[in-house]
Amino acid sequence: VPLQEKLELDETDRSEAGFGSMGVSAAMSVKVTGANATPLGSKPKCTTPVIAKGTRDKNDWKLNPAMFQLCEHRWGPHTVDLFSGPNNGQLPKRYSITPDDAGACGSDAFLHPWSAENAWANPPFDEEIFLRLIDKTLLEQATLTVVAPVWKKAAWYKHLLMMSCDFPRLLPRTAELFLPGPRNDNGVGP
Repeated sequence: VPLQEKLELDETDRSEAGFGSMGVSAAMSVKVTGANATPLGSKPKCTTPVIAKGTRDKNDWKLNPAMFQLCEHRWGPHTVDLFSGPNNGQLPKRYSITPDDAGACGSDAFLHPWSAENAWANPPFDEEIFLRLIDKTLLEQATLTVVAPVWKKAAWYKHLLMMSCDFPRLLPRTAELFLPGPRNDNGVGP
């Protein structure tokens, strides 16, 4: 089914295997807030992984801009893209995971304040990154929209859902949902 026919934030269950090299059977978008909650206590030394210039990057993929626009319509306007690379940012103001990204306003989103932003977060699908994201959101009482894998057994999963200030939405499982960047030589479709 073409993406244009599936452009809705789906609320149905997805149990089939899914997004190829990302190891994700389903993905969701969720609006979260850090107001009135307690941090998980992840290691403060953890920062966004830095990708060296010229290396392959399995996280170099982008949510289809049409799906981003649906999230933007529901929960935006978003003011900053927290975890982008040179080829996958959705917003003009963005923090990059690549230190040599001249188009970004900075690198390593964890080193910048989030509290005054309505942030967009499509981070690398990594356990430690999600723990840090949750802690920073709670500590700064930030508000952000997060694209996350549906990993029900992950340590951070239920905490992310408990922070939700709107119903989480499953993203449609299509080959065009995540678009690979030039530094990603793996497929990302179902």
